[in-house]
Amino acid sequence: MFISATEPYYFSNSELKRALALIDIAIKRGPQPWHYRLKMDILEKMNRNNEAVETGQDAIKFIQENEDKLGWNSDTRQESIRQFNTRIEDLKVSTTK
Repeated sequence: MFISATEPYYFSNSELKRALALIDIAIKRGPQPWHYRLKMDILEKMNRNNEAVETGQDAIKFIQENEDKLGWNSDTRQESIRQFNTRIEDLKVSTTK
């Protein structure tokens, strides 16, 4: 419910604070890796790259701590972590510019 409510705000670039609040609720109620990706996207649009980096780090920790619950094989887990790490590094570079 919170994810579907978040999308109109995110995709229209309106009320990003509201989108962020809704994705935070979704993460608290039942986090999934893609929730963290969406939160990173929202934070980046808000030019809050340091927080987006922290969110990516939280996502990696979540994946590592919930490997069994996610039901992912090793390749999928490693690929997701690799993608988060790449995104984190890109955000760090854009922050220093």
